[in-house]
Amino acid sequence: MDPKAWGLFPFYAGAILMVMLRPVGEATALAIFLGLYAVIMRGHTVALSGFALTMTWLVVGAYIIAQAFRDTNLGKRISFWMIRIFGRSTLGLGYAAAFADFIIAPVTPSNAARTGGIIYPIFLSVAESLGSYPDKNPRGFGAYISVLLYVVTMCTGITFLTGYAANTVAWALADQMLGLHITWLQWTTAFILPAGIVLLIAPYVMYLIYRPTLTKIDNVRIAREGLAAIGPMSSKEKILLCLFVLAIIGWATSSYTKINSTAVVLGFIAVCLMTNVLKWKDIAKNSQVWTTLMWYGGILGLAGAMNQFGFFKWMAEQLQLYVDFSSFSHAALLLTLVAAGSVCRYLFVSCGAYMASVLPVQFTIG
Repeated sequence: MDPKAWGLFPFYAGAILMVMLRPVGEATALAIFLGLYAVIMRGHTVALSGFALTMTWLVVGAYIIAQAFRDTNLGKRISFWMIRIFGRSTLGLGYAAAFADFIIAPVTPSNAARTGGIIYPIFLSVAESLGSYPDKNPRGFGAYISVLLYVVTMCTGITFLTGYAANTVAWALADQMLGLHITWLQWTTAFILPAGIVLLIAPYVMYLIYRPTLTKIDNVRIAREGLAAIGPMSSKEKILLCLFVLAIIGWATSSYTKINSTAVVLGFIAVCLMTNVLKWKDIAKNSQVWTTLMWYGGILGLAGAMNQFGFFKWMAEQLQLYVDFSSFSHAALLLTLVAAGSVCRYLFVSCGAYMASVLPVQFTIG
């Protein structure tokens, strides 16, 4: 192990611990420890290395695209389209919510921004229009859609590499530590079946658990009123919809075109700026974009440097002194790592911090 690893370890561990305990935000925590490391250890190249990674800019770019879906109301319009197609009953509204979340997931790398910021408010207003409030008739429809969308956002977030920001931490670590160069299409292909099955059965299962007292819905009226409130489809929405389709095609065909996922995102943003779909002053005001840049660039840089200095390999060798992992079958080792990782998950508020802390150990042991 490179001696530099011991110099970096206190800063890496301190950043992870601060993210776990949350005395300050994630971006603030990383800014503090990156700055301290750069000054104390004169390690500015390590402190800044994460900001040069394409993975960092992929997720930052996807946040900017998510802003376009919110600002142009295209995300809302897609939701009302789904309500009109599927929402003839409360079960149908559940599927409308699930499919709407699924459609915009590839370009919204935040469960909070996608489901909490776009999808849930629409279906909450639908619940209220049906007379279902948290303190009045919650089982009419509101309780059902609230529980359902929690399950849905977990599925849609994991299905696409760009559907959840923390996915890129796993993607980057797999690249740096295991040499696995996973494409956007490979990621989606791996997760689409298990997540898709859950997504398809979740509305029905939640319907059985939290069966709404309402059954028939005037979905045509709800969709018509919702779309009327948004207004006719603007030129910005049409451009954004075309770019969205092109981005999906670009990601899916990257192994043939050799245009990587980050390049597709940056090109998407460039055209949005050129066509005035997005304005730079609005992007500059979006604190989530710059918080994500600081947080992911910092944590990926520190984790990558720890791996480069040989720390995780050394740690696995030390663990081997106490547990002979080579005596495990592949299946037993996999189950052990999953169980241990599941227990550790309860220590972390942030999924990104969890992945940056636990995955390097699991990858190294594996």
